[in-house]
Amino acid sequence: MRDGKAFTLARPAAGTTYGDATSLDLRLQVPRSVMAGAALHYRATLANRGNWIVPLRPCPNYTVTVNLRGPGGHWTVHHKHRYGLSCGVLGGALHPGEQATFELVAAISADARPARSLLTWTIEGHDGSDGTEAEFRVTKPA
Repeated sequence: MRDGKAFTLARPAAGTTYGDATSLDLRLQVPRSVMAGAALHYRATLANRGNWIVPLRPCPNYTVTVNLRGPGGHWTVHHKHRYGLSCGVLGGALHPGEQATFELVAAISADARPARSLLTWTIEGHDGSDGTEAEFRVTKPA
């Protein structure tokens, strides 16, 4: 889903500490390589390493950016989209020590040059945004 609802914190109950989605630890698992023109299948894991509850109702938005090497070795953005995280199955929150892994896909253009590339994944939260990135290699089509 693109352009999901804005993320807002729930009203904390007395004695309960809440964080926002940017307080989650983010980890990406990407394949070592993907062919130009293919889909990049990857996993994003959100983990609550804190001592607070992170409400996920409504589910936060995230942005995926695929940076590929262009002419002269400079980075070029080939894919940048904003989506709503499909986190309804989590019951509206990640509690301390909990984590959730999402299987996702990003498009790699057919004209992508074979080279080292970078996937950036950013979750949007109440106080800004935080993200992580992972490298992969684009290879020539078979």
